[in-house]
Amino acid sequence: MSKSRRFLGVCLGLCVGYALPWNGERDLGSYGFHTAMARQLSDDEKLFKQFPKAGTLFNQGCQFFDHQQWQKALPPFDEFVHQFSGVQDPVMQKLVAQALSNKGFILSKLERYDEAIVIDDDVVHRFSSSQNNLIQEAVAQALVNKGFSLNRLDRPEEAIAVYNNAIHQFGVSQDPVIQGQISEAFLNKGDALKKLSRYEEAIAAYDEVVNRFGALQNLAVQRNVGMALLNKGVSLVNLHRYEEALAANNEVLRRFSGSQDKALLRMVATALVNKSINLGYLHRDDEAAAVNNEAIRLLKDIQSNKDFYTMHKDFYSRSGKELAQALLNKGIMMDKFHRNTEAFEAWDELIRLFRGDPTVRGDVALAFFFEGNIFYRTHRLEQAVAFYNEAVRMFDDIPHTLSLDQKEDVVEALFFGAQALQASNRPIEAALVYKQLVLRFGNQQGGTIRQYITKARAELAKLQY
Repeated sequence: MSKSRRFLGVCLGLCVGYALPWNGERDLGSYGFHTAMARQLSDDEKLFKQFPKAGTLFNQGCQFFDHQQWQKALPPFDEFVHQFSGVQDPVMQKLVAQALSNKGFILSKLERYDEAIVIDDDVVHRFSSSQNNLIQEAVAQALVNKGFSLNRLDRPEEAIAVYNNAIHQFGVSQDPVIQGQISEAFLNKGDALKKLSRYEEAIAAYDEVVNRFGALQNLAVQRNVGMALLNKGVSLVNLHRYEEALAANNEVLRRFSGSQDKALLRMVATALVNKSINLGYLHRDDEAAAVNNEAIRLLKDIQSNKDFYTMHKDFYSRSGKELAQALLNKGIMMDKFHRNTEAFEAWDELIRLFRGDPTVRGDVALAFFFEGNIFYRTHRLEQAVAFYNEAVRMFDDIPHTLSLDQKEDVVEALFFGAQALQASNRPIEAALVYKQLVLRFGNQQGGTIRQYITKARAELAKLQY
């Protein structure tokens, strides 16, 4: 019989960001270094009096940038660079470097990674030799952006080389903005190494973030420190070093539990979810359940903050993904404790809150699947068939190729749905489902899937179909 066999972990990964489960999505710009750098110093103001259109274009681009209106920010920055990059005034060159760096960042945000790399290379080529601090910030940011784009293009080895270049050039800088960029370089380097399953090296990169920058009071740097600790925990889990992973999650809680920053609070919630999972691996089930409930309370609080939603819709959405996973994990734990009513309550809440959300459709599908398992085990066969069918439908609606785990879940839902039909004296319907299973997955090579295909064929032979 299929079991609620796995906790779904949350990790921040694959370049500064959020991996659910965690397939981390990096939210470029969420963590504070990408503030368009519109520093209106007296030199800028004098220059803009001499070139009023330059001031209009640059400030317009910065305004759209700061409001994350990426498509609108591109044209003024483009036009600014086109018209004024030839002006050899040092203040103008500083602004050109900043505009290009912002443009590269925006193109990454718009997932136009190849174009972003071209712009980032242009910044490095033009301005690497400059001694101007603000231009050096733009160069450092261009390197970090390029590494991010390379990783998103599934070129992690090249990304690591770029991050190493940034660290080599700027690693000893005392400039607060550059320190933030280098903390991001180490963080993203760790994520690229993790992507390559080079977990020990990834942990070393995450430790660099914490050891070098953990004492800095810069909020953006502290967010990178939080993400480094979370991703370190995920890497340690991959190495089956659960006690150390637990310590990494506890360090997030120690540092940030009292924070008023919503981004850090979301990391606290993530640390609670991951701590719960690690406690489960260590067979400390009662503690795991209590910590997971604490995570759910905190994530619901974040979800209820409508002002935060208005300001950070993408970030709000990701906290929703984590709430979905925490509810799913709560049901799994309650099922393990044979507390079926509480398991149903957790999964039903997940379905009610997120059934229409395509970003967590896999979690909703699993909720239906796990409820089907309980109905099957308790011989409520009609309900089991209905929930297995709904699980298959939800899995089939996931807008990407199913993972191996998800394919196994679909196979099990089909197989046990057919078993329930057979036990309900509905042999023709059962045979049709067995045939569907064999037709869809008969060529799969996975061991678990092959076992169910063999069983389905045996059942078809018994039914003489």
